[in-house]
Amino acid sequence: MLEHNIVEADQTNLSEESYQEYWEIINEASSKFPYIKEILNKAMRETIELIEKDIYVDNSDAITPIGWVAGTFAEVSSYCNEISLRIYDKQQKEIDVEELDFNDIEDF
Repeated sequence: MLEHNIVEADQTNLSEESYQEYWEIINEASSKFPYIKEILNKAMRETIELIEKDIYVDNSDAITPIGWVAGTFAEVSSYCNEISLRIYDKQQKEIDVEELDFNDIEDF
């Protein structure tokens, strides 16, 4: 019971309206696969923390925690992939190509 309250408290801190749709998907997956509920919740919290640090999920050089869960637990991969796609779509809408200054980009 105490564990559940801790998870709910953590979820509340990171569940402003903009993240609510992701938590709904996590809750659905958790209800079907309760044995990995804690892993799903932790991965979602960590993924939201990355989003808040302006890390884009379309970066092929990095795997988000929710992406790792998708690759590790096949039974919830469709849920995790749905979240990743929604995050990607949302982040793409936030990028305004006209505001990019290509002079600020360093050559690698």
